[in-house]
Amino acid sequence: MTSAPAPIPAQNSPARATADAPPIRLCLFQPALPKYRLPIFRELAGRPGIDLSEYINPNDAPYRVHTKHLVGDGIGFTHFAARLGAPREPESDISDQHKNIAFAVQDACEIAMMSVVKLALEKTKSKNLCLAGGVALNSKANGKIVASGLVRQVFVQPAAADDGVALGAALAPYLDGNGKLPNKAMRHGYWGPAFDDEAIEKALQTYKIRHTKLSDAAATA
Repeated sequence: MTSAPAPIPAQNSPARATADAPPIRLCLFQPALPKYRLPIFRELAGRPGIDLSEYINPNDAPYRVHTKHLVGDGIGFTHFAARLGAPREPESDISDQHKNIAFAVQDACEIAMMSVVKLALEKTKSKNLCLAGGVALNSKANGKIVASGLVRQVFVQPAAADDGVALGAALAPYLDGNGKLPNKAMRHGYWGPAFDDEAIEKALQTYKIRHTKLSDAAATA
């Protein structure tokens, strides 16, 4: 993903629907199925094979998340088991059902994101896209947006999720006070402190965390 110089922010990012629609966050949908979300996807007959319409309508413009069905019981999403089957126990085998649910969640997310992107591009009349919100870090969906040919430049704010709240809290009063920001590309998000190997090893030893020092972490991985 390349950062776009002076991209025009999309007013309808995947974090929420359009301005005249209820502010239902797409990021509520994906994490709502915590034990079902797996990094393996399987496609059945060209579609995911799992009906999630009770939870989300990704093809609506804008998409619609059925919040009550996702958090209605308030006691740990126990109602999911009756509709989707038992959640996967940690370290247990990954069944086809788990794979299909994971695929369906990702598929719905991609469709919803593409829908919002199209609305944003139509509204702003720009092909420069700026994404924010936790779901904007879904690299697979972002790849499809780039490959679609709908956008010329894409910028994803590195601290797009909850960690960006501090950034917004600092910028909001500054801009409200007529502050001006330089209009230039953001090349990185590394604004915090740096720690050398010695400091890291000292912290690991202090908290008695087992660790191994690697000469070539990439090769070992």
